[in-house]
Amino acid sequence: MLKRQCPLEFLDQCEAALAAWVAPHALPKASLWAMLGAADALLHAAMAGDITQHQAQDALQGMVLAQRGSCKL
Repeated sequence: MLKRQCPLEFLDQCEAALAAWVAPHALPKASLWAMLGAADALLHAAMAGDITQHQAQDALQGMVLAQRGSCKL
């Protein structure tokens, strides 16, 4: 239960942090889960030396901006 609760709380924090970017619309929960999964994969790739930290940050930022553009207006 605790393992599931932590990501849910983190998703709520992410949703709140991104709210100003997508206002007045909200990001779908599926998009938030996708970004969380991507962030985790990018973290592991950067830690393994497969990509740089800068590449990981750029990729995640690109995903966030793409989701912003896909919000229904």
